[in-house]
Amino acid sequence: MFFSKTVCCQDVCFDCLLKHKADSLFLKQKYYEAIRIYKQRQSQLYNNYYMIAVNFCQLDLKDSAEYYLQKAIENNFYYNDSFKYNKIENLNSDKNLPCLHNNSKLDSLLQKNYNKMNENIDENLRKEFLFREKLDQNVRHNVNIDTLSKFYNIAEYHIPEFIDSINMLFLDSVIQVIKKWPGIDIIGRDGDKSAWLFAQHADNFVEFQGKCYKYIEAASEYNNTALTNVAYLYDRIMINKGLKQRFATQIRIIDNKVVFIDLENDNEIYLDILRNCYRLSPLKDYKNGLENKFIEKNQQIRPE
Repeated sequence: MFFSKTVCCQDVCFDCLLKHKADSLFLKQKYYEAIRIYKQRQSQLYNNYYMIAVNFCQLDLKDSAEYYLQKAIENNFYYNDSFKYNKIENLNSDKNLPCLHNNSKLDSLLQKNYNKMNENIDENLRKEFLFREKLDQNVRHNVNIDTLSKFYNIAEYHIPEFIDSINMLFLDSVIQVIKKWPGIDIIGRDGDKSAWLFAQHADNFVEFQGKCYKYIEAASEYNNTALTNVAYLYDRIMINKGLKQRFATQIRIIDNKVVFIDLENDNEIYLDILRNCYRLSPLKDYKNGLENKFIEKNQQIRPE
């Protein structure tokens, strides 16, 4: 089995349940109890330490909050692009940590992490990933299929599979050189999405998908790829191997309805806990979004 120990459901699912319990206690303002549960978690440490700092800040325990935010920073926590949706760009704009506002030392360390993830991006490599992603998406929407068919001298119906193959070979060549996942620190957030997409669509190369999973899982622990990528790729591999998916990301259309196939557990509350842990939308919202996007437009769905 190509998955690392942390993929075992006993570990991953239990850790997500701990996160759900801690988050619920935080919302109930039971901060000491929340801190105790957060401390039991074994994954996503950068975010976990941040939440412990947030809880200590609510208790106005500034020294403890500072200590745990420092640990979060050591595990590569920084205010990435996703925080900007909440208008958080630096420590002083983070309403979750009012007790640490005007802390120039921590703000400087946070900025240093952000710069580290952005200053060494290989722009040429990033552009190559984005160009190849455009090809990937074009063939899935029947754009320029005839042109690509003539250019590569391949029958049109073989073009999607061909593009998936050459993108897989390209991603594999990059991984062999850098010996890790080409994540945000190398090709930016949009390039990281492209790399994940190539792994996700390498359905004829399941062992390669497993190799990518080990790298992408390691990158996620260091805040160097989107957590959603981990969940999507895990489920894709499981379905390709004839096994059961965990996060309900893979679907089929049966009688014009979205159906989540081969689930480890079909309890919606449980699934939403796991999905939230990996920053996926609630199952109902995901299902409705797919149906609105594809079924109402009478388009054939091919899962991402």
